Amino acid sequence: MGKPLDTSMQATTLRLALDLVISATAPVIQHTPFQWSESEAWRENYMRVDDSNREALRVAGEQNRQERLANKAKGLQRS
Repeated sequence: MGKPLDTSMQATTLRLALDLVISATAPVIQHTPFQWSESEAWRENYMRVDDSNREALRVAGEQNRQERLANKAKGLQRS
């Protein structure tokens, strides 16, 4: 919905999406006027999984699963 912590961008993106839902009469792709970064270098590492981070991601995933199971056992739910 927009760049993390950029509430103005997020609100505008949501507004554009809702306007499109109302006005679209056929499938359409709408581009927003936003650019996330002046550099596109972030794309090279976005969601990358390779030998340099595989074990850390595995451990983080396992910790997340254990935390979710513990919360479920306590009756807690995701909000």
